[in-house]
Amino acid sequence: MNLNISRRIGLRALATGALLAVPVTAVTATPAQAFTNVTAISGKLSVNAGNVGDHITINLENGFLVVRNFKDTITAGSFTCTNVDAQTVRCTSTGITNILVNAQGGADTVTNNTALPSRVFLGPGGDIFSGGSARDFVNGNGDNDLIEGKGGSDILIGDEGGFDQVFGGAGTDFCNAEAENSCEGDA
Repeated sequence: MNLNISRRIGLRALATGALLAVPVTAVTATPAQAFTNVTAISGKLSVNAGNVGDHITINLENGFLVVRNFKDTITAGSFTCTNVDAQTVRCTSTGITNILVNAQGGADTVTNNTALPSRVFLGPGGDIFSGGSARDFVNGNGDNDLIEGKGGSDILIGDEGGFDQVFGGAGTDFCNAEAENSCEGDA
């Protein structure tokens, strides 16, 4: 009998503690788009920016992938990345085979200065993208965007809601924008 009472009291305390923890977590949680988060996991360098006008560059420097956001605080979100300063994160390049960028809202500038293929979602706002030497898939997501694929066989989409200019560059590029240059086909 005492064992059953002890179990019920223990379960009741556990349930009460769990219910109390939820509101505290909700109140103290950091907003999802308060800063730029960078991870390097499972072969992918991921850059998830805040809802501000970002200026993001991705470079290969001394064997490391270096991500800078000149207009927002940046944070290393995986053990393979470290903060260099408030606007710079350095990640291992070992095993990284592609880049994913979610720029979110704001007038963003994103530059991929690497030989890695990228998938870039620029978000609402008049954005600028400059690609690397490998294949880039870019979606401007509305407003007036300027998208330059450079090397690689790129897929460049300006999207609806603005006057988009797309420059394919070297490679066989597929584009969808109001103004298409150096594009071999429609995306």
